[in-house]
Amino acid sequence: MPELPEVEVTRLGIKPHLEGRQITHVDVIDGRLRWPVLRGLPKILKGQRLDVIERRGKYLLLKMTNGYLIIHLGMTGVLRVLAQKDPLKPHDRVVIHFDQLTLRLH
Repeated sequence: MPELPEVEVTRLGIKPHLEGRQITHVDVIDGRLRWPVLRGLPKILKGQRLDVIERRGKYLLLKMTNGYLIIHLGMTGVLRVLAQKDPLKPHDRVVIHFDQLTLRLH
């Protein structure tokens, strides 16, 4: 399970790459997580700008134009920032697309 220091390192790692970028679209590859991914999530997030990435405890708070996306990494979760062209890995669950980058929840 990612502990508090790992969650903070994740936040600091993705922050400089994604803050201020606009979401172009979202792919839910497998929404069967601890809490199911909301079916309307891609529509809700499309066009939103990611303003600030914060942390509260082990939760990552992605402040968008109109609200927050809250992420908990659970037992083995990983967030990675990758180029659009990088192939999906077997356990990628949700991919948030920005102009040239993706944020992938694994």
